[in-house]
Amino acid sequence: MSSLRLPGPVAGYRGLGVGLRPHDAHCGPARAARRPAIVGAAVVAAVLLSILAPAVSIAAEPTSRSATCQLAPAQQSIPAPTGSPWYATRMGLDHIAGLSQGQGQLIAVVDTGVAPVAPLAGAVRDGLDLAASADSSAAPAGAAAPSGTASSATAAPEAEGSGSASDCDGRGTVLAGLIAARRGAAPEVRGFARAAEILPIRVVTRASDLPGPALLGSAITAAVDAGAQVVLVGAAVRDDPALSAATAAALKSGVSVVAAAGDGDDPALAFPASYDGVIAVSATDDMDAVRPVNALGRVTVGAPGVDMVGIGLDGGYVGAQQGSALAAAIVAATVADLRVTFPELTPAQLRERLAGTADRPGIAVPDAALGWGVVNPVTALTAPIGVPGTLAADSGTSTTQTGAAATGAAATGAGAVPVAGSSIPAPAVQVTLPPEPADNRWALVVAGALLILAAAAAALVVGVRRARARKWRPAGVPAPDPAPSGGAARGPAPEPVESVADQPSTDVVPAESSAATAEIPVSGTGSPN
Repeated sequence: MSSLRLPGPVAGYRGLGVGLRPHDAHCGPARAARRPAIVGAAVVAAVLLSILAPAVSIAAEPTSRSATCQLAPAQQSIPAPTGSPWYATRMGLDHIAGLSQGQGQLIAVVDTGVAPVAPLAGAVRDGLDLAASADSSAAPAGAAAPSGTASSATAAPEAEGSGSASDCDGRGTVLAGLIAARRGAAPEVRGFARAAEILPIRVVTRASDLPGPALLGSAITAAVDAGAQVVLVGAAVRDDPALSAATAAALKSGVSVVAAAGDGDDPALAFPASYDGVIAVSATDDMDAVRPVNALGRVTVGAPGVDMVGIGLDGGYVGAQQGSALAAAIVAATVADLRVTFPELTPAQLRERLAGTADRPGIAVPDAALGWGVVNPVTALTAPIGVPGTLAADSGTSTTQTGAAATGAAATGAGAVPVAGSSIPAPAVQVTLPPEPADNRWALVVAGALLILAAAAAALVVGVRRARARKWRPAGVPAPDPAPSGGAARGPAPEPVESVADQPSTDVVPAESSAATAEIPVSGTGSPN
């Protein structure tokens, strides 16, 4: 058999050792016909991935710690949470995000500094490092510092800040994450005021150390001077005139001060939380049970502060975090949200609103350790403003208080009912929580996968139809050879099969029929004479 010359594109396959027959030339156009459908499916997949990418939690890249940090942080890294932590559900974190995100608010975090990790990208401003230029009491948390120590007698240092207040311990970063962790963080651990900004002010290097009260007062003043609307203080220290004056000045200037109520049983270490006008916060667990607190009788509200998940120094996640400082961070974020929703309210009115809308878990209020109950951010952001009043806890027990507390002057809400035994109003109406936003990330993923499969199936159907039209066959399947030109047979011709009409009839024909047939004239022969 003579070799067959392959047409243009197919001839190129000879050098590859691919066995092709003449009908294989049609394979090229069939594949070319499938390419638009395949390309279209790829484009659809790329678009879906670009849409779904923000919904997929991506682990943050580790961030190197400051070269000046010589401490090994006592943090236990954990995998990214796959479900909502208990406190996020308890506080209604998903609801809060739809009501307010603290946009335009600057929250000063006065603690161990803040690491500029990925989940806080865009949220952390250059801060102040006061710890390097001042003495610290170095007393363990919950232990009383000796009276007359340098930390309590030293004058407040100048707030010169180094322009960097990075975190060597980890607690300050956890506090900042609870407030303003953003898209880079897993959805379950994003902040309660994720659009707010953080101003880190480092006053201690270790969370177990206590800053000097004068230094703490200097940090509050620096925060106000920097334009902070909310100041979060994570430490509870001794009373001091400089600290009291700085706190009063901040409140008078319209800045809310939120402070941890302490995690021990020493009432001497209870400032600035015990000053009038300060929002003092204690820590509660998932059963609303309150932890030990230093500032007994001065607590405004409680908030989750046990078994918390936070942002670590490497941008990952840490677990088993606890303390009233973490509870205060949630309340500070709530205050920022409230300032956006009710910009006309003063710090005193915001404090009363938190107390008046708090959940009271089966206790008489005010409670010495829980205050007016567990903070309820959603109710605080949605309930009508009630009857103004002064917190009964502001009884003037602080000997150094300078009278910064103010009575509320909020607008009166019709039908507001005061809480028994206090002048703090309860919500005027039953608040209906907004519907839980559906988490449709997985629905989008499934829909995208189905769409890709449908596009692939459509491409396959189109390709098969075009291949059949061009008589394409898989490699290895023989095709019938076409008849050669010239009429010469390649082999012995098969015997012809006689049809029934060609075979002689064996039927007996009657004579009449024969005679009749003979009389029929044949066309073109004429009629008989």
